[in-house]
Amino acid sequence: METAQKILDRINQSTLIGKSHIKFNPDFPLRNYLHCGYCKRQFTGYWSKGRNAKYPYYGCPNKKDKDRFQRGRKKLTAEFQEFLERITVPEQVREIFSIILQTFREQKGQIQADWIKDKEKQINSIKCKMDRIQQILVNSSSFHLIEKLEKEREELNQKKLKYQQEITNV
Repeated sequence: METAQKILDRINQSTLIGKSHIKFNPDFPLRNYLHCGYCKRQFTGYWSKGRNAKYPYYGCPNKKDKDRFQRGRKKLTAEFQEFLERITVPEQVREIFSIILQTFREQKGQIQADWIKDKEKQINSIKCKMDRIQQILVNSSSFHLIEKLEKEREELNQKKLKYQQEITNV
């Protein structure tokens, strides 16, 4: 009875238990980059079993597609290589793009340097305000004034720390 129950449990088990779908299969590197011209779905890669061996194919997963595309991996990879060679950017365009990119990097560096200088000026301004508050605190005897100035000094200190943190994060 126990053996029969094990057999029934085994039969009723899902065949998908323990199997996971692999997003990237090294056998089919173009799988998610090519799309069907008819239904616009991503191609899938699969192995087809022939008489003597298994053969790799790319194809459209839509079985209702009237022009269902299926092509051998070797042939499709060769066609893709030819396509990439045709769309390669000419050397002159690459040189121009390189110059534009270098100019952009320099401008970005200058903008960043100016931003850091501005933050440092703000920090120095805050330090001056804190020093003035400290001098007033030393000379003052009013409890309310001291309390108010200490609160303002703490806020300025927090602002200064925030600016310093922003500079270090750049």
